Amino acid sequence: MPMGPRKSAKRLHDTRALWRITTIPRVAIIELLIPEYKIHLFRDLHHVENLQLLVCHGGRGDQDGPPAYDKEMPFPNVKVRTIRVPLSRRRSLHYQCVLKELERYSPDVVIMQDGVRILSNDSEAVAEALIRCGIPREKVFTSPNTLDMKRIAEDVARVSELDLESVRSHYGLRHDHLVLYVGRLVEGKKPQMLVHAAKIAAGNGKPFDVVMAGDGPLRLELEQLIAGSGPSPVRLVGQLAIDDLAPFLKLADLVCVPGMTGLVIVHALAAGRAYVTCVSDDHGPEITYMHDGENGRMVSPATAEALATALTGLMAEPLTLERMGKAGQALALLECDPTRQRAGFVEAVTAVVARRVGDKMMRG
Repeated sequence: MPMGPRKSAKRLHDTRALWRITTIPRVAIIELLIPEYKIHLFRDLHHVENLQLLVCHGGRGDQDGPPAYDKEMPFPNVKVRTIRVPLSRRRSLHYQCVLKELERYSPDVVIMQDGVRILSNDSEAVAEALIRCGIPREKVFTSPNTLDMKRIAEDVARVSELDLESVRSHYGLRHDHLVLYVGRLVEGKKPQMLVHAAKIAAGNGKPFDVVMAGDGPLRLELEQLIAGSGPSPVRLVGQLAIDDLAPFLKLADLVCVPGMTGLVIVHALAAGRAYVTCVSDDHGPEITYMHDGENGRMVSPATAEALATALTGLMAEPLTLERMGKAGQALALLECDPTRQRAGFVEAVTAVVARRVGDKMMRG
């Protein structure tokens, strides 16, 4: 239901109140959602003096992802506003809706986090598109979306053989090979394709176990699919915390999400595991971390048959998997370090503050 004039005016008034000190640089960060693991970014920005930061994100009212962080942050200069803009078919923020919100906020700078695919799936491509639109290159900054690579690698390295045997026994993993799926059980990620691929491989005499770590609206459908043709090598273990993924990452030959790729690729690479997915227009910007044939495999066509062939082929070549795992881990520790994520934010905000201070001095 559209807002009435009074509510709309009140909303605009409330927004302007956030910017009540007009001499302080105003920075807007636009993002699809803000999960808990990104709060450290705003802790860093809290230490930038003379700054007001407004974080605007779409939030999610459905079952396609985790809830956005819409609480009051414990930093007085950081305000969070859930604008609930509608999402497009590909789960990206609608470009025109974002522009409308920016008109209301009148920020000095806009930082688009990697996860917001307004113009492209690639944050660098977004930056180049903005530059082509006339925004000076020195005013465009990017910040890669990532997790703590070192911590994930260390957690996996600490898993003992006793831990692995306990996982095998508890979940009844009896085959020589294991494929790990990590992510929401939603249409976009195509978990059904992996279940079908596992059944095809088993029918061809090349069985492997599948562990699916995640939850979502497709869980019941997957349970029925798994049980539909007798005993299945697929295990649904529910959503797991990052720490609890370590034994499965160590036990897995590789990580596979047939559909839309997100931060799961970071888990895989940090753990030294090859990443396998299928060709798709819906991959998130994190797909740029994968180099086909070097640290993973991009399967085409996107069918269960092709996926089964790719998975069984890779797992029959342990030396190839080892090479891919080492290459992926090296890239993750070098390029996906969270310090780069923080640096992109802090660099942008610091540059804006410096320009505003310089403008004030020029005006006398």
